[in-house]
Amino acid sequence: MAKDVNEKKSDNKTIECIINIRTAFQKYEIKDLRDITKQCEKYVLVDEQLFFHSALLAYILSKILQKSRYRTPDLYQKVIIKLNEGVEFAKKSDEISLLRTIDDLLTYITDFDEHNKRYIIGLIEKGRTKIAASLYAQGLSLSRVISITGAQKQEVLNYSGKTVMSDRVGKTIGAKERLKNAKEIIE
Repeated sequence: MAKDVNEKKSDNKTIECIINIRTAFQKYEIKDLRDITKQCEKYVLVDEQLFFHSALLAYILSKILQKSRYRTPDLYQKVIIKLNEGVEFAKKSDEISLLRTIDDLLTYITDFDEHNKRYIIGLIEKGRTKIAASLYAQGLSLSRVISITGAQKQEVLNYSGKTVMSDRVGKTIGAKERLKNAKEIIE
């Protein structure tokens, strides 16, 4: 059975996203990884799990490049190997294996973070909260954002209250505008 246009567009965005993550990480481009996080967030409504996890991965990798305690050859090599695997799975449109690869990578980073713990909130949880707050600021309901990201409700509210995200995104979005935005994303 042939894929419809929306599935092909999603596949192309998936491949583009994971290749851009790999390239930015290899080139130590922190700003590019942050931009990729925002781009992936835009497609969360098309494929919640895939684009949320891609956004989370891009954000986490930007933090890893920012902080010297994460710059170890072992961690870097493991990330590159997993990113290469992810690109291959994306090219084959194997979403399940791609998500498993991203999850393996996030688990490895979590384990690394646990052994070098400096903060109460780990890197992954901070990423979930930041992305959840960003999606919330863009007009998704709090319950939907929590469902997608797995972030803690109170942490999202606290983070949102301490930032000006909603001011940058704009005031609240009406139902008509939300529907228009969703249609544009799906097309």
